[in-house]
Amino acid sequence: MINKFLTIRPITWNILIGTLFSRIAYFMCMPFLAIYLTSIKGIPASVAGIILASSALVGVITSFWGGVLTDQYGARKILISTAVVWALVFFSFTVASSALQFFIINVLNGICYSIFEPATRKVLSDYASEGNKLMVFNFRLTALNLGAIIGPILGIALGKNSSILPFVLLGTMYLLYGFSILLTLKENGTVEKGTQKSEVKLVPALKVIFTDKVFMWTLVGTIFTFTGYSHLTSTLPQYFSEPSIFTKGVETFSILLSVNGFVVILIQYPVVNLMKRFTPFISIALGNVLISLSLVMFSLSHHFVYLIATMVVFTVGELLLGAMIDFLIDELAVESLKGTYFGAISFMRLGNALGPMLGGVGISVLGFGKSTLLFSILAIITLFGVLALLVSRNLYLRENDMKIMEALRKNA
Repeated sequence: MINKFLTIRPITWNILIGTLFSRIAYFMCMPFLAIYLTSIKGIPASVAGIILASSALVGVITSFWGGVLTDQYGARKILISTAVVWALVFFSFTVASSALQFFIINVLNGICYSIFEPATRKVLSDYASEGNKLMVFNFRLTALNLGAIIGPILGIALGKNSSILPFVLLGTMYLLYGFSILLTLKENGTVEKGTQKSEVKLVPALKVIFTDKVFMWTLVGTIFTFTGYSHLTSTLPQYFSEPSIFTKGVETFSILLSVNGFVVILIQYPVVNLMKRFTPFISIALGNVLISLSLVMFSLSHHFVYLIATMVVFTVGELLLGAMIDFLIDELAVESLKGTYFGAISFMRLGNALGPMLGGVGISVLGFGKSTLLFSILAIITLFGVLALLVSRNLYLRENDMKIMEALRKNA
């Protein structure tokens, strides 16, 4: 383990540490943006909801484009330039006053995210040795989770609904992040494949992606999987806030969210090390099954200890997705289009939009009086992802067998 640590390159550590501190700063302010918009700026809740949704929706639409840009111009230029622009976007939150201004700024926030994230994953993939890749992707997941735990606590301490300071800190963090990448790459001599550009055109890249049957079935599988995962922040909060079911549901759910965060940190490495024995397809499919199972389990008992156990099951399912998705896409990607593949897999975030919609329709039709039936239907929909992942795995194995047979014929 120590030897693996020593082989991790400075730019990789830079990305990982930058991810940690930028995520801490991000979660210091962005979860409280709704409060800031409605309580401080006086924007109606319905309009604030549209503003908040704009970032995620635009991010999904432009994520593929972000990956193509990374392959065209090289991750170095994309990371540094996007970090600077993103910093300016966060600074803009402090001076915006109208709903339209906040909408435009948050759209730009989503665009920056969709460009920056594929570039960071491409760098982590390119700079890590084959034996280190899963560990590096795992470290990235740890940084994201730590940021999600620490950030909101600091945000509350700084004044979640009355201060623009978190936005200033977030913008400053991305300026420092971009500057540190520039320095780290200079120290490495910048002669790295992660910094090089390639002649990638949008239409041919689209053709490669959408004719890659293994990737497309993987994408379908992850969309359904994230549809189930999204109920954690959409359907379940509504369920726990229902007074006819829970007397202190909001408090209970808050505790369960804390359990989710801490369990991720505690068992992440043992779970990932165990799943190394299996293909990423199996790991992601098993994660889907556990998330689906836990959705039904939440509806079966209201005992606090049982609910904690259910959240642990959900969290293990979440862990089986995390680093394994990046690891799988790294295996599937055409080398010259790796950024494009990492960008295209972001379409799985469509599940984050489908989940709340399905949950909302289910609540309207069935209500929480039939919660077991409601969550069973949502679980069955999620399980369609397992079928898609199994199809993807079989196609992948078949393609590998054909490559082996072709190699044997050439050597005969």
